Amino acid sequence: MTQVIKIAIVGAECTGKSTLAAELTAHFKSAYPSQWVPEYLREFSEKAERTPFEEEQIFIAQTQKNLEAEIAKSLIKEANGQAYALLFCDTTPLLTNIYNEIVFGRPHPELEALSHHDDYDLTLLTAMDFPWQADQMRDGPDAQKATHQLLSQKLLDLNIKHEVISGSIKERVAHAQNLIQELVL
Repeated sequence: MTQVIKIAIVGAECTGKSTLAAELTAHFKSAYPSQWVPEYLREFSEKAERTPFEEEQIFIAQTQKNLEAEIAKSLIKEANGQAYALLFCDTTPLLTNIYNEIVFGRPHPELEALSHHDDYDLTLLTAMDFPWQADQMRDGPDAQKATHQLLSQKLLDLNIKHEVISGSIKERVAHAQNLIQELVL
């Protein structure tokens, strides 16, 4: 039976989550069935051409979890009996909950329940050491800092063991690769 190892990649906007997920997927694909779950919030915002309303936040978090489940099932089929498959999750409902708190000024009870983050084998927190890059969906450096601070505190409050990933893309990938290798050995 294949064990799907789920790696959560969390961090404020513009901290390299998607880049890290893509690089790790590409690296491990030759040794293990590996796939990346993209951030659904970005897809939603691009299709809607706006940021989500408060009542849409739970849908976004649930869709993110559903995508994880769907891709995990396809990884098990792809693995064909291999011991491990790797699922890289570009954000989690925890981050959706944090955005909700920052944007709307209060926690959302259903998001709180989804954001306890208890089904990931490894959590990687991307540091804020990349230069800021604006795009139509990003909120700005002040929001980035507030998100990072709240996320760091939530990880501690929820007692979620995590590793900070910092440095250049090459350094981040190497650090994350070592952590993942420890999981599969």
